[in-house]
Order: sequence, then structure tokens, then C-alpha cells
Amino acid sequence: MSFQTAWVIGQTTAAAAFDVTFNGSPVSIPAGSYYLFDVSTSPTQSLLDALGFYFGRACDITGAGKVKISGPSFSIAWGTGTGLLLRDLLGFDADVPSTTEAIGAIQSPLLWSPTFKAQTYTPPQVDAYPVPDTQVVASLTAKTVDHVTNFTQERQEFSWDAVPIERVWPVSDGLGQTSFRYFWSLVLQAGERWKVYEVTEDPSSTTGVAYPLLAPLGPYKMRRVDPKWYTRGIPNADIVSPIAIEAVKVDEA
Repeated sequence: MSFQTAWVIGQTTAAAAFDVTFNGSPVSIPAGSYYLFDVSTSPTQSLLDALGFYFGRACDITGAGKVKISGPSFSIAWGTGTGLLLRDLLGFDADVPSTTEAIGAIQSPLLWSPTFKAQTYTPPQVDAYPVPDTQVVASLTAKTVDHVTNFTQERQEFSWDAVPIERVWPVSDGLGQTSFRYFWSLVLQAGERWKVYEVTEDPSSTTGVAYPLLAPLGPYKMRRVDPKWYTRGIPNADIVSPIAIEAVKVDEA
């Protein structure tokens, strides 16, 4: 059954190239900062676009939120080190034998799906609201008042009232590292950029999502690191849990 949701797509910064063996030959994806996928940066910062270029195959996200690589017959040996890191970032759990289509075992940990759309501080498709850093200075007589604005920050607040526990902190193998627990650590707490897309997710889909997607909100960074991002002391917390993120809109790298 399909449903409307938000996909929170994170960025990762690779200090070294991703080295794998593709069709028996070494392939090196350059180091750099990549979103799992992205439809708006120029030059592109999409990891899937980079994979498509260096593999020579179509690289998509399915409607289920999993990475799909397809095209003429190919095989992938992830190797060790940065190759294994790339494998995990894409949601695969083993080498890919000769095939024409490979789909990740789980959603990438750079993609977090809370299963429904976000509540924001602004109207739909408005990505931020202005917050000026303004000081009001009065004279000794209080007859003269000046306003000094140092900067204006663009902020947003995202909240989801009842996220299924498997999408927050998995209590079984289930979704594994696709939960908010790992996205928080890998992307938000690490100070990486992220964007929010509105999509229709279909857990049974093996078809790539339609491009271009609705323009994403962002990019953002987390405004403050809250050590108590997970709330358990509420009714039914072991079934569903609220998640909230305070964000600052930032420039691309």
C-alpha cells in the first residue's frame, strides 16, 4: 500500500575515494560531499549520479526507497575499506553477482522516511522563515532608540507526531540502519547537509521514482544538537514516537 511521506535525504563527506571492482575492473568514485541523490545541485552532488557515470548503468531510488542499479549485465565486488563503506551507504549487504538489476537489501542510511509528511513552521513548500539577530539600543534618556541587525538567519522546524518505532529506533533486524537513530548520528549530529522531499512511498515497488521529484526543501543543517532526541516517557512510546528537528537553511558546499 502506498502512502504520502517525507524523504529526508542526507549528505555524506568522503575523505577518500570509494574503490570497488565493477565487472572485474577497478572503479574509483572520487572523494567529496554527496547526497544520496539530488535533483537541484549544479555541479551535481548526487552519489547515484556519480555511480551512474562511473558504472555506466542506471542508478535510481525505487518507490520503496531502495537503491537500484540496472542495465547491461554487471557484477560488483565491494572489496574492503571505502568499498564496504559505499556498500553500506547504498543499503547493500553483499557483493552483486552477474545480473542486469540489483536492489539494495534495505533503504540507505542516508534516507530517512518517517512514513508521513512533515509538519513545518511555514506554509507548504516554503523552506524557511527569517529570524533576525536584532539588538535594540536606547540612549540614557531613552528618547533615542536604535535597532542594530547583525544578520538574519533562515530557520525551519520539522516535526512528526507519531513515527513507527521501527523508523525511530528499531527493536528488531527489520529496517536496520534506516532508522532515525542512525540518520541522526550519520547526518544530523555529524553536521552534514540534508533536504526534505515529498514523495509517494510504496514498500513493494521496484520501479524508480519519477524524476524530477517535487523541488526539495533545504539544504539544511541541524540548528542544535539535542542529546535527548528520543522521547520514551510518553504513552505508547514503544509503538510510535514523536520526532522533531530544528533546522537552519544553509548554502551548498
